[in-house]
Amino acid sequence: MLTPRTAATLLISGIIFGVLLKYCVLLNTPTYPIIPIHSYSECNNVLDSLDENSLVLFDVDDTLLYAPDALANLRKKDLSWWFRLKMLLKFPTRFTNTAWMEPLSYMMHQAPRMLIEPTIPTLINTLHQRNIPVLALTSMESGGCGPIPHFPEWRRAMLATLGITFSTRFNDTTFSTLPMRRNTHPVLYQGALCANQQDKGLVLAAFLDHTGFAPSRVVFFDDSRTALQEVGAACARRSIPCMLFHYKQAELLPTVFCHERATAQLAHLITHKQWISDDNYPH
Repeated sequence: MLTPRTAATLLISGIIFGVLLKYCVLLNTPTYPIIPIHSYSECNNVLDSLDENSLVLFDVDDTLLYAPDALANLRKKDLSWWFRLKMLLKFPTRFTNTAWMEPLSYMMHQAPRMLIEPTIPTLINTLHQRNIPVLALTSMESGGCGPIPHFPEWRRAMLATLGITFSTRFNDTTFSTLPMRRNTHPVLYQGALCANQQDKGLVLAAFLDHTGFAPSRVVFFDDSRTALQEVGAACARRSIPCMLFHYKQAELLPTVFCHERATAQLAHLITHKQWISDDNYPH
């Protein structure tokens, strides 16, 4: 059995190696201009200038929606390496990301989501009315886990309850030319490109190849600089003008991360498959 000390050593070594590898890759990767914004109202002029041959892409988490519960924001900087190390020591059998998938799927299923800006449905519906294709481009997996049999449908239904739908002029498809992850490929489902935790630029390229759609311009909103660069590279390879907006409103949301609360939430989640929201946590 993997001891906590061995697990901690492996985790620290992996983090150091990952940071060094990422730094080396960045040194040799071209960059594409990124425009930071905190509200979609800052882009009104750009969106007003688009036509039916344009393509608008939105990430979902922390770009359209956010989770009020701090731990449900899994990509937040609050989940520092030393907190993950603490979790590893407390839950040594949860050494790999795969081992966390099932309990975290219950958190994903039960934790509430809210619109990050109340005007988002109106913004997207206005683009629909102008016949401008609007798609999601999300890292979300295309399979399922735990209480969620199909992540794309679960996310579609969640967004629909908040008034968000995407263009369905393109038929659902599986991008089988791209690598598999957890036995599934990236997909297009009901207007959402689900990258299945892969390079978003490669998924966009596969979509354009499959549909034959050649947009005159691409506008992409994401809270991840890495994802923005991936899409920038894909557009550059095809000589498609693009505008990359780094959406940063999530950084300003008043989410307070508490290590004691998060540890108790995870322990309860693993034992009972039940998520305790921050508001319901017994202080």
